[in-house]
Amino acid sequence: MLNETTGRRKRPALSTLAVITAVTVLLFAGMAAPIALFLREFMSWEATTTLIAGVVTFLSLVPLVIGYIKNSEAEQEMAQREIYQRLELASIELFRFECAHPEVAALLWDLQDGENATEHVATLSFTDGYALRAYLFQLLNLFEMATRFRSIGIMDREAFGSWVIWMSDVAANPRFQVIWDEVRTNYVGLLQRTFNDGIAAIGRAATDPESSAQERAFFHAVGEIFDCDTIRRWHVEKGLVTPEAA
Repeated sequence: MLNETTGRRKRPALSTLAVITAVTVLLFAGMAAPIALFLREFMSWEATTTLIAGVVTFLSLVPLVIGYIKNSEAEQEMAQREIYQRLELASIELFRFECAHPEVAALLWDLQDGENATEHVATLSFTDGYALRAYLFQLLNLFEMATRFRSIGIMDREAFGSWVIWMSDVAANPRFQVIWDEVRTNYVGLLQRTFNDGIAAIGRAATDPESSAQERAFFHAVGEIFDCDTIRRWHVEKGLVTPEAA
C-alpha cells in the first residue's frame, strides 16, 4: 500500500512486543542479514535504536529466567530430599520402638508353627489386641506415605524397592492379613491396592516351593500397580534369581 503524500509504500503497523519477539527469534537463529532486511521493511531507522535497546533488555532477562528455573528446580529437589529423609527418620523411630518394646513387636512377628492366625488374633486380650493394632497402624501410615511419595516422584525406584521388601514381609504375615481384612476399608488408593493385590499374589504363590516365590509375587503385583519395571524385575536385577526363574 502506497502513502498518498510521499508515494512510498506504507509499513504495516506492528506492536513493539511483536517486533522485539521477531528480532529476538532471528537473533537466536543466527540470521543477521534477515534482521537488517526486517528492520528496513517494517521500521524507520529512527526507531532502530529504541528497538535494539528493547531487544537487549529482553535478552538480558533470559539468563535471569533460566537461573530462576534452575534455582526453583534445585530448591524443589532439596525439599523432596528433606521430605523423604523425614520418612526415613520416622521408620528409624519405629525400629527404636520395636527395640524398646519387643513384647509389642512379638504380637505380630512371634508366629507359632501350625498357628491359626484368625483364632490367635481373636483370643488376644484387649490390651494386646489394642497394642497390636496400634503398632500396625504405625506401619501402615509409613507405607501409605511411601506409596504416595513414589507416585509423585519424591522417592526414586531403588529407594521404593527397599520399602517394598518391608511391605512384602508384613503382607505375608498371617496375623497382619487377619487385621488387614478388618481395617482395609479405612485405606484408599495406592496403599489399599498394594496390600489387596499383594496379599492375593502371595496367596497364589503359596504352593511354590521356591523360597522367594511369595516375595517375588508381591513385587510383581506392586510393579503392576506402579507400572514400574524396576520393581517387577527387582529380584532379577539384584541377581537374586535368574531371568528364567522370575
